[in-house]
Formats: sequence, structure tokens, C-alpha cells
Amino acid sequence: MAVQAMKEGAFEFIQKPFRDQDLLDRINHALKQDAENRGTVARRAEVLHRLESLTPRESHGKNGRALDCSSREAALDAEQ
Repeated sequence: MAVQAMKEGAFEFIQKPFRDQDLLDRINHALKQDAENRGTVARRAEVLHRLESLTPRESHGKNGRALDCSSREAALDAEQ
């Protein structure tokens, strides 16, 4: 039963009998984790939106350098 519940998306499985406080603690933990996950999704969407709004020059530089170049490399690239 627990394996099937987890496969179907259950956050956690609690066996009976359980204390009310254990249930409340697990619910609060699940809510906290959900809020963190939603924050991560929102930050990722914001980053993707910003990346999509970059011009080709901003995203690749004059010489086709990628965004992952070092700041020193980017400065040298800007001088050229």
C-alpha cells in the first residue's frame, strides 16, 4: 500500500496509529517543501525570461563567446 501511494505522488506515508502532532509536523514539512519548490520554479522562470530577452551580442559577445566565459575574458572581448 505504501509503495503504491508513493508511486502515485504521495509526499509521505504515515502508518496507523499515529499521533496528531506527527501528522501536523509532516503536513507543515510538506507545505514548507512545496513553497521552496515553487520559489525555485519561479526563479528559474525569471532567469529563462531574462536569457531570452538578451540580444545576440549580449548573449554571445562580439566574438561568439558564450555566457560562461570568465569576467577577464569578457573584459578582453569588450576591448576588441
